[in-house]
Amino acid sequence: MAIVKDDVQVLRIYEHANSSLVLVLLGRRLGQMRVLAKGARRWLRRGFEGGFDLLARGELLAYARRNEQLWIFKEWDENLRPRGMGRSLEALRTGSFLCELAEALTRESAGAEPVPEDGGHLALFELLAQCAADLDRGTPEGPLVLHFTLRALADAGLLPDLQACSTCGTPLLERGRALAARLSYRGLECQECLASEALEALPASAPPPQSVRQLARSNDAEVDGRPSNSGGRALVWLSPDALGALAFVQRTGKGVRLSRRAADAAARALRVLVHGALERDLHTLPGALQAVRAMGR
Repeated sequence: MAIVKDDVQVLRIYEHANSSLVLVLLGRRLGQMRVLAKGARRWLRRGFEGGFDLLARGELLAYARRNEQLWIFKEWDENLRPRGMGRSLEALRTGSFLCELAEALTRESAGAEPVPEDGGHLALFELLAQCAADLDRGTPEGPLVLHFTLRALADAGLLPDLQACSTCGTPLLERGRALAARLSYRGLECQECLASEALEALPASAPPPQSVRQLARSNDAEVDGRPSNSGGRALVWLSPDALGALAFVQRTGKGVRLSRRAADAAARALRVLVHGALERDLHTLPGALQAVRAMGR
């Protein structure tokens, strides 16, 4: 077995047998790896007297094995152990969400060889390290969750364009102009495109709608954050404030003050984006949504 070395961050920890651990790690160069650390739960064993924590960062030496077999732990030189998750339940939930999302986005390439020429998951590694440092400094959890999710999905090619309608390409965020739009698994769609689609589906005997807005929302599962009678589809209407906040947080990582309604829409948008990208749920997603909703005044 070849010995590999890489800077890694801890994403998940499983107990194994009586004294061992299985570590899910994100490497700067090697991407996701799963490593069996024999005897790691023995407190006095040299090399990891302090155990392992989520988002801990260090240099790993391991024996690499093919065919999705667990790699074998050899040495660990810890460089940094974030303490921010211990300050509150909200911070713990946020850190756990960052780890679970990073694990989900890199699972398909776990243990892949040879290493990609582009450096594997370098961008995600650096983003996770930066967000872990921000969490350690006490950065509010809501903007941190949004920034990491939007950036990570964008780097993976799984984020729809938040600047323009996915159907007609109309810019939704321009200086001096902002439009409401609907976010679904198909991406962002402006009211005009949705109205045209709904108009084509109306029977000839149907009474004309009172407005483009009413026509666009006639078949929605959620209207202004409230369920309607046609449920089934995962979608959310984003006001100009909510849409602008998502774009701003993605670009800068800074927080923004929102109304309760806009913060709730941003949380619903996060759920739609994560489900659309992964096609499954995350155990830590409810805590992340709660952090985003807390951004509301």
